Amino acid sequence: MAYNYSCPSCEGHILVNEHITLSVKKRNGEQGLVLLSPEAGDYRIITHSTLTFNKGEILQIFCPICHYDLICIPEKNLAGVMAEEKTGELLTILFSVVFGEHKTYKIDKKRKRLLSFGEHAEKLDFENLLFCL
Repeated sequence: MAYNYSCPSCEGHILVNEHITLSVKKRNGEQGLVLLSPEAGDYRIITHSTLTFNKGEILQIFCPICHYDLICIPEKNLAGVMAEEKTGELLTILFSVVFGEHKTYKIDKKRKRLLSFGEHAEKLDFENLLFCL
């Protein structure tokens, strides 16, 4: 697990009490906070009891501090945050914005390495992902 998670825009810390805290907006306008596990491959989430999602629903993901849209372009169904390892190395963490789709990617730009997690993770072009974040 990374030591810290942050927004790629404001660099604000978003790891709170061992959960990555993000702001989510649904297409119908409903919004709220979502807590994610910082462990790659753990897809459990915590939300307010009135904020529910349907499998396959596409969510907008924002930084809870500066409200920066965390969508990854050109991979539009992925959002991303920064992760700092205990060694001080920075990684990019990308995850699906499609509810129920289990795929996460750890990108180590320095070592040019891409790790995939989750049953829905597919092979992605490392060079394309370098444009994310």
